[in-house]
Amino acid sequence: MSTIELSEAMRIRLSHQVMEEFASEHLYDHMADEAEHLNLHGMAKFLRAEAADEHVHARKLADYILSRGSPVRLPSMKGVPQQWESPEKMFMDLADNERHVTELYHGHMEAAMAEKDYATVAALQWFVTNQVAENQKAADILYHFAQIRQAPFMITAVDGYIGGMK
Repeated sequence: MSTIELSEAMRIRLSHQVMEEFASEHLYDHMADEAEHLNLHGMAKFLRAEAADEHVHARKLADYILSRGSPVRLPSMKGVPQQWESPEKMFMDLADNERHVTELYHGHMEAAMAEKDYATVAALQWFVTNQVAENQKAADILYHFAQIRQAPFMITAVDGYIGGMK
């Protein structure tokens, strides 16, 4: 069965995005370990779930590349911080990462539309829509950390709230 391969430029873009998703998985797993170390079990639970989601995103995108008859070639993965000065800073990094990933998906969508690669536009739509929810979760968490600054004793309540997020 013959399939229309991705352009080389699109294959490279999407392969880089697969690496970004795996890098996000690695980052969020490491954040979960840091939260667990700080006895913030709810935050650790949330971050592990986010890491698992990133793995699913990477596989979904890699499977799409392969379904188009193109190989997946992953570039080197970016580094991950070894520790954070506070749980709030950790989640600020999460929010920054989600904004970065969103910008990348918007660029991929623009490139797919410029190439008139409508199958890739359709495939990317799921990721673009998903990023809306990811950015909203990050903003919600940062809002709660702003509340903690005024009432530090609320950290355990916020930990439980974050642990219950989907």
